[in-house]
Amino acid sequence: MLQLTTQAQVLQGRTALALLLGVPAVEEPLLDGLIVPALAAEPTLEALALERRHDLAAASAGIRAAEQGVKAAIGQYYPSVRLDLSYYLHRQSFPSANDWDGVLSANLPIFNGGQIHADVRAAWSHLRQALLRQAFVQRQIACDVQIAHRDLETAGNAITELRLQVTAAQRAATQASESYRLGTGTALESVVDPEPGPSSRVAVGHRGVPPEGCLPDAAARDRAARLRRGPCRP
Repeated sequence: MLQLTTQAQVLQGRTALALLLGVPAVEEPLLDGLIVPALAAEPTLEALALERRHDLAAASAGIRAAEQGVKAAIGQYYPSVRLDLSYYLHRQSFPSANDWDGVLSANLPIFNGGQIHADVRAAWSHLRQALLRQAFVQRQIACDVQIAHRDLETAGNAITELRLQVTAAQRAATQASESYRLGTGTALESVVDPEPGPSSRVAVGHRGVPPEGCLPDAAARDRAARLRRGPCRP
């Protein structure tokens, strides 16, 4: 029954993880450990971020749009020519013999110089804003990469330090257990199981003496019993 309950919890956990990651399913094995990724060089990560960041792509597209706006505003200075052609299936107006006609018109911006100049200056202003926005996004990306790189480096150093502390604690526990077994140590506050490994547990005894089931031999159990009884009363 416990195994079925555990399997159901695993399936529910995989479903919730797939929902958080936005993938159809999670089929990879789930590990209880922590795998620290390799720390790449900061310039490499910055180049990768500049290539894949969508906000930088949007800023670049804004620059291209602003450049087209500048070209369109400058194009208002040039004269424009317009040709309209009309074709008649049945014509009742004069001259009735013609099936089509056309109108050619030309536009010279003689009196719109001030408005066109203002449009050109506004277009250039939009282009400068787009360039400044792109430069800011690039600086923001570089800053984000630097912060993330330093955080990852700090986390890696912390993991290394914690591993050293765990190793030192395991060695100290082993040394204390051996000293108590040989009779050279005092009553321990805790005794580690004699079988080392991930499933090692710590048992705490009464009055600083471990339970009898954790003692290594009969002599140690007798000593623990005397300590539990306390000093003799007259």
